[in-house]
Amino acid sequence: MTPLRAAARAQTRNSPTIENRSAPGPLQSSALVLRDLRFMKLTVVYGCSRTGPGAEERLAAGLLDRLARIDGKCRSRARWRDLSVLRSPLGQPLVVVDGEVGPAISLSRASGLLWGAVSQGPDVGIDVVLRDEFAGPYPYHRAFGSEELALVTDCIGHDLPLAAAGIWAMKEAAVKAVGIGFHGIDPRDVRVLSVQRGAGGECVFQVRVGLTCPVWLSREGAGWLALALAPSDKEP
Repeated sequence: MTPLRAAARAQTRNSPTIENRSAPGPLQSSALVLRDLRFMKLTVVYGCSRTGPGAEERLAAGLLDRLARIDGKCRSRARWRDLSVLRSPLGQPLVVVDGEVGPAISLSRASGLLWGAVSQGPDVGIDVVLRDEFAGPYPYHRAFGSEELALVTDCIGHDLPLAAAGIWAMKEAAVKAVGIGFHGIDPRDVRVLSVQRGAGGECVFQVRVGLTCPVWLSREGAGWLALALAPSDKEP
């Protein structure tokens, strides 16, 4: 849990079941597209919006409103007077609804789209990374361990730039979920440990950032979308 959420919404870790309950097909670059995912027995709502003025607030409002329709503990848009997206000292986005910090939110930008995710439980991290970011000469050894590269290429196919994009998306999502980002952390110290496939072909990885985060990885366009949940504070 991050210090800003010290009231500790501690959640007991569950088995890595995943269920994408929205319509199939890739997310499109329309004004606002939302999906919900049943991950680790919790609901995560994620989606994207066009970038531009007010995009963060517009996306956050859509995500929280959809979460409220699923989880009655969250207030729906009809009950808000004001919503804003602020930043913590480490750059972590914080949704403030009527003067109070709302549910955990994470944001990512890729290909002119703003992506976001909110969770009904622990803090969440999202990242979208394209294969092209790792095409051509790239010092893979500076960011990735040989074991995690082998694990991911064996899982998704032997396309090194594509595998690197997937690993980077998972690492970014994990450090966002624990609320620290890559502040003073070597990327090689964030390690992809293991993988389990979901019924729909998605992969759930375990990523170590001090503690271990479950990370859902799925193809998105020419790259990957990763969603991470913060680990339980009770993990040994």
